[in-house]
Amino acid sequence: WGLYDIIGTCKNLVADAESQQDLLHPV
Repeated sequence: WGLYDIIGTCKNLVADAESQQDLLHPV
């Protein structure tokens, strides 16, 4: 299903952004 592909892509993008933020701004 295209919808599930889009949701999976969005989740991957969010996870990548969060991991990058963690590297740039370690808590």
